[in-house]
Amino acid sequence: MKPKSWMYKRALVHALYLGLSLLFATHFFSLTRLTSHAMTNGDPALNAWALQWMSHALVHDPLHWWAGNTFYPYPHAIVLSDPLVPLAILNVPIRWFTSNPWVGYNLLIVAAYYLSCVSGAALAGLVTGSRVTAVWGGIFWGFLFYSIWGENTLYIGYVLALGYVSPSLGIRLPLHYAARWLPVVAGLRATQRFSLVLYTGILLLSSLGLARIIRTWRPRRQAAATALVCAVFLVEVFPIALPISAAHEYGPSAPDRFIAQYQKTRSEPLVVLHLPIFYLQQAYPVDEATYMVDSTWHWARILNGFSGGEPLGFMERMRTLNTLPEPAAVNLVRELGVDVIAVHGAAAHAGNPLWDFFSQQDWTRVVRFPNDEFVVMMKR
Repeated sequence: MKPKSWMYKRALVHALYLGLSLLFATHFFSLTRLTSHAMTNGDPALNAWALQWMSHALVHDPLHWWAGNTFYPYPHAIVLSDPLVPLAILNVPIRWFTSNPWVGYNLLIVAAYYLSCVSGAALAGLVTGSRVTAVWGGIFWGFLFYSIWGENTLYIGYVLALGYVSPSLGIRLPLHYAARWLPVVAGLRATQRFSLVLYTGILLLSSLGLARIIRTWRPRRQAAATALVCAVFLVEVFPIALPISAAHEYGPSAPDRFIAQYQKTRSEPLVVLHLPIFYLQQAYPVDEATYMVDSTWHWARILNGFSGGEPLGFMERMRTLNTLPEPAAVNLVRELGVDVIAVHGAAAHAGNPLWDFFSQQDWTRVVRFPNDEFVVMMKR
């Protein structure tokens, strides 16, 4: 049986891990408002959508886990992103209490920090045989923070990780010539995110080094030295200033709130086109992902989508639909069975040709919201 003193110390260590996990997570959402999140577009929104879809489908339609409701009419949208199956299973009970897509996502961030601490401590303790050094392993592995903003990350293959060209200098880099001389090199290139492999080595070596240094010290001095090392590390890596803010409460757009109510009157999922189409406005259309996460409020089928790839014919459809109200685009809307066109933000400016066109048609109904965004409803 383990001594009660060690059980007490272990509980304190886990409380430390959990407390630090909550502290680090505050840079992404507010602990007093679990429905908030700092990044509601791009990869976070894509992952929040995938998490919610998989949880929703697991309960309501498990035979169509891989369907997804985006990139309509493509039938397997979820395979274009990370399905997040294990996380979706953990998220199912959370959906019993809230439909907000960020609550489960935020709680999983805390869990990821905490479990990383636990696993890092277990590995360090196993390798070194030192319970004290294991605490360092948990702190290091749980809270190492490497910047993804601009991919400026420690990486053992830094020269190759810079890529093929330098956008700032406008010159070709060594990888460009290496790949031309030996094509297989292009297939071996890894992004700087694989610096995690390097950090695994640092975890093991630093744990062994710390254990070696303090092995002959008295227990209190060992604990004090480990605490000092952990404190210095946390001060260095704590993300004091990130280019994001967790202060804003998340809420679906006015058109999506309307669609959620409209969907309740229909037995089948609505088909929705969101405008503007950011693929045709942004080099990397992160705002398309906001449409995806907002769609978790109603699960309508949306023509929009965001991922590392697009279904065959997707961009051709988007280019045509972007010309609305041109006849070819109107015909495509009818061919695809679109029920609602939702017009957001700057696309809903005064004198909008979409408003002028659809408000004059006897087969549509236009609803404008107080913020000037509007939806076009197709009469059947």
